[in-house]
Amino acid sequence: EQEGYAACNPMQIGFARAFCDIHCVRDAVIRGDRSIIRNLELATKKTNNNMAALMKWSVEAARTETGWLADKMDYSHVINVAYLQEIHNMLTGLTGQGTEEQLIERAASATSKMFEEMQGYAEAASFNDLSRVTARDALETFLATPDLAGAPSNASNTSVLALLGHLERLHGTLRRAARKQKEQLVERQLQR
Repeated sequence: EQEGYAACNPMQIGFARAFCDIHCVRDAVIRGDRSIIRNLELATKKTNNNMAALMKWSVEAARTETGWLADKMDYSHVINVAYLQEIHNMLTGLTGQGTEEQLIERAASATSKMFEEMQGYAEAASFNDLSRVTARDALETFLATPDLAGAPSNASNTSVLALLGHLERLHGTLRRAARKQKEQLVERQLQR
């Protein structure tokens, strides 16, 4: 009996099992920690790659939008300059040709499109306080100029050209106020 007890000492077997269990648990914890750390590293790399791609896309989108707006503004400016030059050439070429009433009629038809453009500029300038004040002052200054509608028979070529000059100044002021509003929009887009 002593020999059987020595072969299967319950105390020794119990400690052996406890140490085996502790070793297995320790090994499982180490493997689990390694797995968690590896998964965290992979998730961090994936998140960093996605953030880098998102930032690259955002910068490219902002650059594209800014370039498009700049091109559109440049194109609009070129068209407006050409249009105003055409009106100016037409009106300065008309002096001395035809009656004064014909000159006034031609000036009215040539400036109708300019009024449409100015309406768009005035609407664009209405979103910003400074642009709104600038546009209002320009309109008040224009309205203070002499009116030719009351007596077209008394209007001379010089007064028609003077009125056209006032109209061109109003058009330019409204265009600058609207452009300032667009520049501020682009600036806000870039700040985001």
